[in-house]
Amino acid sequence: MAAAFSALVGTGLAMISTASDGVPTPTANAGPSPRAVALSPTEVDGGAIPVEKSMRASFVIANQGEGDLHLGQPKMRILQGCCPVDPQLATTKLAQGARTELPVELTMHKGMGGPHRMLIEVPTDDPATPVLAFRLKAEWVE
Repeated sequence: MAAAFSALVGTGLAMISTASDGVPTPTANAGPSPRAVALSPTEVDGGAIPVEKSMRASFVIANQGEGDLHLGQPKMRILQGCCPVDPQLATTKLAQGARTELPVELTMHKGMGGPHRMLIEVPTDDPATPVLAFRLKAEWVE
């Protein structure tokens, strides 16, 4: 069941529904709209990494719109390999001009070598960009 809440945005009133899985979705927009933008590259190739060593990446998300931008919980999906860990955002509400970072760290252990590819999806309440997608890939070598 979706829980709805009202928020003053600029001079208008915007309704935002939050589904039970925490994904923000716009239901009406009488005020300024947010605009979700990835300021960093959306794909990171870590190359060859020794097992037991970490791959670190950081993605930057900004609101270049006029209304507040609400971000949902990032979800990591495995495209190849194993062991996803859902990364955490520093903040889930960005005012106009604000940005946040999505840091990611992956470590593969003995027996987990080989290619790994992950997709991270960040839900937004930007009607033009309902999901920001980021990709990671690397090959851990034993």
